[in-house]
Amino acid sequence: MTKLKIVSGDNVEFVIKDNVVELRKAAEKKDAVSPDFLKMAEEVLDEYDQAFRGLVDR
Repeated sequence: MTKLKIVSGDNVEFVIKDNVVELRKAAEKKDAVSPDFLKMAEEVLDEYDQAFRGLVDR
């Protein structure tokens, strides 16, 4: 038997293969989008919010 080395708050995943259920510590995911990009996108959306709303109303 293998120790999982998980603690409260860790993400886990269940894998079902050939009628056997495996419980694993889920791999940590890297941020898919950089924080700098998200900040820039938020600034653009704030600046052009009214224009975007006008396009929706057309």
